[in-house]
Amino acid sequence: MTTKSKKTRRQVLITGDELAELKKFTVYFAECTGLERRLANYKGKRPLGLDQWDLRCLTSIITLLLHSPNHYPNPKAPECKLMQQLLARLEDEYRSFDWSPPSTRHLRYR
Repeated sequence: MTTKSKKTRRQVLITGDELAELKKFTVYFAECTGLERRLANYKGKRPLGLDQWDLRCLTSIITLLLHSPNHYPNPKAPECKLMQQLLARLEDEYRSFDWSPPSTRHLRYR
């Protein structure tokens, strides 16, 4: 198993009502390698380290939940507004990653 560089992680603090609302749906994060367990154990005291894959999973699942009438039938409900705010913050963090291609100087061309 490789260790992840701290440069590839973003520290995100999720507390209060946002955390409580997110924890209702931790079962949906089962496909996100280890993220379900990390969210279930997260208390909101310290920032949560999330890499690109984690942020992508979170934003995708929250988007699906927000568009599901089974979970949020009223888009003006306070719970829905909380998740929309959390989604906006996570999307901003996801966009902040450096998307430049990796350096190829080490490759030798013949």
